[in-house]
Order: sequence, then structure tokens, then C-alpha cells
Amino acid sequence: MKKFIVAAFLALAGAFLFADNTVAVLEFETKDADLRSKMPILTDIFRSELANTASVNVVDRANTDKALAEIALQQSAIMSSANVKSVGNILNADYLVLGTVAVLIDDPETHSEFTTREEEVNGGLVGTVGKGLFGDSAKKTRTVTDEHKYVVQEKRINVVVQMLDVETGGIVASSRLDIPKWSEFSKYASDLAKPLSARLGGMSKIRKVDPGMFYGEWECEISNNGIVDYYLINFGENNRVTVTVESTNRRGKTTTSKGRGRFVYSQEDKVFALTVNAMAGGVEHITKINWKSIVSPSKDGRSFTMTVPVSSLEGSAKVRGDFYRAD
Repeated sequence: MKKFIVAAFLALAGAFLFADNTVAVLEFETKDADLRSKMPILTDIFRSELANTASVNVVDRANTDKALAEIALQQSAIMSSANVKSVGNILNADYLVLGTVAVLIDDPETHSEFTTREEEVNGGLVGTVGKGLFGDSAKKTRTVTDEHKYVVQEKRINVVVQMLDVETGGIVASSRLDIPKWSEFSKYASDLAKPLSARLGGMSKIRKVDPGMFYGEWECEISNNGIVDYYLINFGENNRVTVTVESTNRRGKTTTSKGRGRFVYSQEDKVFALTVNAMAGGVEHITKINWKSIVSPSKDGRSFTMTVPVSSLEGSAKVRGDFYRAD
């Protein structure tokens, strides 16, 4: 039984190693009152198209909506680098996708349409004398062209999506789509998703890890449901680790807990694990630490990212933790 559990865990770890980039699609925004109620539908259609791509793991709508409700941010506020990272951490996403929908109305253009008709000319070639002599047989017709003017003002739905890197806050890919009406969005949503999918296919958030990089002191700040936990972790010799946590609750009160444990990084299955069996102190929601995750280090080796389980009075969750070298 134990061998089966270990094998299952390694298989799961291997799956995470080669897992797709994680993307959170935030609900599209619009300033058009007539389209506002359509935003959840358009977002879900696009989210589904993106999820069908082999290189993408898309955060489901329920988790995305819940996270945004907790921090009460609009897209315009999310665009700052700090907020991109904050939202990405909460959703455990590598990238955020923001979308805007607008109704574009072209300048009015005047067009002309021409029609022709036959008009009778009385008298024929010999004028009134001829008409008096020959009657109706002296009639003549001519072709008359009439001009009809009308104004044309084209209207179309414009959708723009931007994909932001959680680590840098920068835009890494964007796409634009024009459709005649919103109900046709599903026909073209795949075209809107393709540029983002192509970009994600060429990027990998998993980098080679040097086990020696962990030695030393690291810090990480994690926010969850209004509680801010600041971790100071010292990785020492013989896989020993010392962890200090300062936690600030919603009322601004700070408590501290400390503990000692072990860490390990397996180059074979690429899994990092950190265990502290008992944390002593006043942080009630952190009595022990048991982390297992794929780690993604920065290019310079001075920071790394991993999935961190957190808990509070509202329950447990997994968030993105960004660790930075403190020494």
C-alpha cells in the first residue's frame, strides 16, 4: 500500500512537472450598457476556447470570481504590476487574461443609389404640329436617371484581450477581434484565443533547479482572506530548516510562531517538500507546515515560486507563493 501511495505521488508530481501554464481569465468588461449583461457569457466562451488548447490550464470561473470578490478590484486597477501579482498569487496562476468589449461606430457616410426610368416627350421630332397631325404616334420617350441618397453608419463589436505575466506585470500577448454582433462571438472566439495559445506554447514556467540554491535565508508574504502571513525561512545544512511566521489578522494584530523541520528537493521527480511538525507560538492557523510543490526559480536564482497551502477561518486553499532571498 505504501509503495502504491509513493508511486501515485510521484506520478502526480511528474504530471505537475510537465503541466501546462496556468491562466486565469477575468470577466470581460465593457462601458456599453446594452452589452454589460453579456459579459459573463462572452468570458465563458473565451475561457472554454482557451481551455481547449493543449498548452494551457485555465482556472475555473468559480475560483476566479471568488478571488476577485475578496479583493474587490476592477480590471483598470488590476493592470498595475503589484495588483497583477496579488491576483495571480490568490489564483495560483502564471498569467492573467483581461478582456474589454466595446461597440465601435464608424463615421456616417453618404452613399448614392441611381435608378433609371423612361419619360415621355410629347410632340416627337416635329413638335406640337406633328402631334396635331399624327396624334399618339408622334410621341417620343427619353431615359431619365434619378439619384437617391442615403446615410450608412457601420456598427461592430470589438473585443480586445491581453495576457499579463504575473511575475512582471507586463503584457506578453494580446489579440483583437471585430464581429458584427455579439451573438456571433462563439464563431470567432477560437481566433481570439489562438495568439495567446501560441505564445503560451513557447513559454515554460518550469526551470531547472539547483538544490544548492535553497541554502540561506528566504522571505515570502502570503495574503489569504484578509490575513497576511510573513514567512522567514532559513535553509541550513543537512536539509534542516528554521521557519518564523509573523501573522497579521484583519484587526491589525500581529502574532509570531517558530518551528524547525526538514526540506528536500528531488531532482528526479522535481518536487520540493518542506515539513515542520510543530509550530510554537501564537499563530493559530499555522500549527504545522507540510508543503509539496514543483518550484519555479527565477533566472538569477534569487527568487522562486511554489504552491503553498494556506488556511483561515474561512477554510483552506492553495495559493501562489513568491519567495525572495533575504540574505
